Formats: sequence, structure tokens, C-alpha cells
Amino acid sequence: GIARTIRKGKVRTVGLIVNLEYSKQGYELIKDEDICLGLHVNISSGYPVNESEKLSSLVNENKEFKSSRIYNQSKYDFVVFSEVYEEVEAQYFRFKEITSREPDYIEGHAVFHETYFRAIETVAEKYHIPYIPVLTSPNETFLFCGTRLHFWMESMNPDYEPCRTFEKMCTVE
Repeated sequence: GIARTIRKGKVRTVGLIVNLEYSKQGYELIKDEDICLGLHVNISSGYPVNESEKLSSLVNENKEFKSSRIYNQSKYDFVVFSEVYEEVEAQYFRFKEITSREPDYIEGHAVFHETYFRAIETVAEKYHIPYIPVLTSPNETFLFCGTRLHFWMESMNPDYEPCRTFEKMCTVE
């Protein structure tokens, strides 16, 4: 679906999640398109790129990432900065391995957590990658690669419907 919307000119910016089983195949579908391609760092789905023994604050007993619900509903900061930093950096290197290029930007997936954001921003600064902060309102935008980007999340809302959210994002002026 993403590849189709890119070819139809509806989407010009894509964040690649690099730790999932079909990340490379997904990239192959869009690699020749003229788009702004970023690293969409993921610490809430699938397995880490880094060795999970080093990531005890991020993974469950099955060595899979904890769900975004666990991060977002926690009343205390349980994420260890060095662990999340190492995973963000490992995902940066995996992005380069898959794409043979630098990401146009870096931002995070589904987790609203201060330590997570700080790790992403630190890796961005180290490798001179533009960091796109999470925006919390559909009225907030971020101009990047000549495109006005709308980054906001509704996935924590009880009435969340991905298709409706995507449609709203595509129609915001």
C-alpha cells in the first residue's frame, strides 16, 4: 500500500522501520522512488537489532520489545538510556546496511518516552541526521525535504482507527 501511494504521488516521505522481518523487502519496493526516506526507530514491536541481552529495560522474557502500551502507560522512567541509545544506533547502522545510504531524517515509532526521544536525538546529533520530534497535535507541522509533515499519534486513543487517522493526515492543509 505504501509503495502504491508513493507511485501515485500521494506520499513523498517514508520512515523505514529496520528491525522487522520484511524491512528489506519493503525497502526494495520503494528504493527507486524519489522520496524523502528516514529511519523510523522502533522499540515496541519485533526483536531488537542489537543483542537483547544488553537491552533488559526494553525487552520482555521472550527477548522481544515491550509493547508501546507498557512504555506509554508506565508512571516511572524504566528505560535505561545506554540501552536505548545502543539500539537506536544499531538501527541506524541497519538502515545504512539495507539502503546503502544515510537516512534523510530520524524519528521514533509509537513510544512517548523522554529517554527514548533523548537517545534518538543524541544519535541524530552524533551522525548529523535531522531529528524530527514527535508532534502531539494535528495542528503542529514540521517542514522537511520541501514537504510540510504532519506527525501526530492517535494510537493511544480508545477509538483509534488507523485508516481514519491516515486519511486525516493526508487531508490536513
